[in-house]
Amino acid sequence: SEGVKIQGSVKDNYPEKTDEKFWAKAVENYLGKRNYRLLSKGEQKTYDEKKAKYFIFLVPGRKEDFFYLVHFHVDKDEIKLIEAGGPSGYLKKYQNEILKFSKNVWKKL
Repeated sequence: SEGVKIQGSVKDNYPEKTDEKFWAKAVENYLGKRNYRLLSKGEQKTYDEKKAKYFIFLVPGRKEDFFYLVHFHVDKDEIKLIEAGGPSGYLKKYQNEILKFSKNVWKKL
């Protein structure tokens, strides 16, 4: 909607037995080094009460800035990941909807 993209994926949790704290640090460090500016971060429970983390970054652009939202939770040997992005002007309008979607999407699959 209005240029906002969202995608989900499942990744291997490797190195094995890493938790959401490990991946949270990895996300923050990796994107911080690429000049993404952290706007906010938080936790929420998934539909099945797993602990999920999310980060919202501002991505500087040439003509306009963009937002990048990453939401994930570790489910044993998998990382369930939702990514969303679009023009930064749409963040306020869609942030709550994206987080609600991210919390519940895996229940439907």
